[in-house]
Amino acid sequence: MTLIRYENRLPVLMRRMFDGDYESWTDKKFSTSPATNIIDRADDFLIELAAPGYQKQDFNIELDHNRLTISAERKQDDNLSRDEEYIRKEFNYHDFKHTFSLSDWVVKNKIDAQYENGILRVSIPKREEIKPQPIKKIKVN
Repeated sequence: MTLIRYENRLPVLMRRMFDGDYESWTDKKFSTSPATNIIDRADDFLIELAAPGYQKQDFNIELDHNRLTISAERKQDDNLSRDEEYIRKEFNYHDFKHTFSLSDWVVKNKIDAQYENGILRVSIPKREEIKPQPIKKIKVN
């Protein structure tokens, strides 16, 4: 019996098709969305987006009726001198756009956002009537 080693030939074929520029072509043509957490807390919903390398001014947050849209646009800065060139470049900052549908359970005019240590946090307060209520003791007469 002869063992045949499996080798994925697709990357080789793609590199040939794009004249060896496959990796940089994919980096430029496809954007990625940042990893997102949505946390249900007692007083609010918290959206966290992992977006390291951005600045506060790169973000745009809009509320249109029940749709909250978080987007970012960042220009690539290649601060290399004339005698420098990248051998490998993996730091890429892509534009992104996330849209969330909000329910009537939230207070839309009190949404707050903060960006710190590469994490964008958007707090969406809950309406009072849906917040957890403490257990009420009823006295027996």
